[in-house]
Amino acid sequence: MDWSMVTFAFTAGIFAFLAPCSFPILPSYVAYFIGFDEDEERNLIRSGLTGLYFGSITTLGFLLLFVVIGLALLPVSSLIRQHTLMISLLVSAALIIFGMLILFGIDPYITLPVKAPEKRGVINFFLFGILYAAASLGCSLPMFISVVLAAFNMSGALGSLFILTIYAAGMGALMIPVSVATSVSRVLLVKKLVANMGLIKKTGAVVLIIMGVYILLVDVFHI
Repeated sequence: MDWSMVTFAFTAGIFAFLAPCSFPILPSYVAYFIGFDEDEERNLIRSGLTGLYFGSITTLGFLLLFVVIGLALLPVSSLIRQHTLMISLLVSAALIIFGMLILFGIDPYITLPVKAPEKRGVINFFLFGILYAAASLGCSLPMFISVVLAAFNMSGALGSLFILTIYAAGMGALMIPVSVATSVSRVLLVKKLVANMGLIKKTGAVVLIIMGVYILLVDVFHI
């Protein structure tokens, strides 16, 4: 097991959750979540478990989308591996350029028209996870491509799917705590998210640049 690939996939998943094109959707999810369990008895432990449950359901939505994409690309995995160097160079350049543009106030990404579900029900949290993951690809697609490259360099289909699962787990590592905090703190978290949106966006841009430089050094120059 190449733990550097595992670490990279998990870190990339964390960024995907904070991606500038998807993170602005989160306050609407938080507001929806508050409305979903507003009739529940206000108990700290019960609220925390509720957040853990629905955060996990949303994370499964992340996982489904990425696994489906991985399975769809498996038939051409050998072709992708043949062009790993060129793809890595393009990915690193795209990440660095995207990050710089965002820092200078230019949004180079595609924003998908995704919003929190309007109807109540567990299935809607799962569907929101799929949509949130899809929205994250609007600006983290180059990084996702690098994760796919890492996945296809693993031995066998199971190894590839494992790396994609780790990527989804990286997103879930933040979605689950956010869901728990939402269930416990309610409106406070919404205010904090909105107030710090600009800082979070800039932080995401810096992470893009760092990941781009990392891919350039490791995958292109093999340092």
